[in-house]
Amino acid sequence: MPNCPLAGIWRPVTATFYFPITPNTGFLYLVNLYFLYHYSTRLETGAFDGRTADYVFMLFFNWICIVITGLLMDMQLLMIPLVMSVLYVWAQFNKDTIVAFWFGTRFKAHYLPWVILVFNFIIGGSFVNELTGNLVGHLYFFLMFKYPVDLGGRAFLTTPEFL
Repeated sequence: MPNCPLAGIWRPVTATFYFPITPNTGFLYLVNLYFLYHYSTRLETGAFDGRTADYVFMLFFNWICIVITGLLMDMQLLMIPLVMSVLYVWAQFNKDTIVAFWFGTRFKAHYLPWVILVFNFIIGGSFVNELTGNLVGHLYFFLMFKYPVDLGGRAFLTTPEFL
């Protein structure tokens, strides 16, 4: 079905949820699943408590931005950027929370997305996925909270009523 017009529609979905598991990538996959579960749970029970529609909108907005960026940059897999965008938003809501990282290092949550980016660059040689996720998470947080609330600007993003 290479010429099927519907084949292109599923590409953004499969690129987000597919992760090639090999002996070299299995641990990375498990770490990303842990991050997604852990920080999604913390967002849902913290900043988005009782606001499920707002959380779903955040995921959808971040996903759309990551798909567009993935198309422009010819990125094959989009799971890591989505996970990093969720982690970035959590880190912005919990800036002063102390988090532990590899080998017992401790620092404020505000730095966690950037520490992960640098760490993955050192061990894996690439940081494009992490950087994309951080920038998309920043875009969402800035447009939804920072600009309208802290800087008194107009709200560019609002959760649609159908959610």
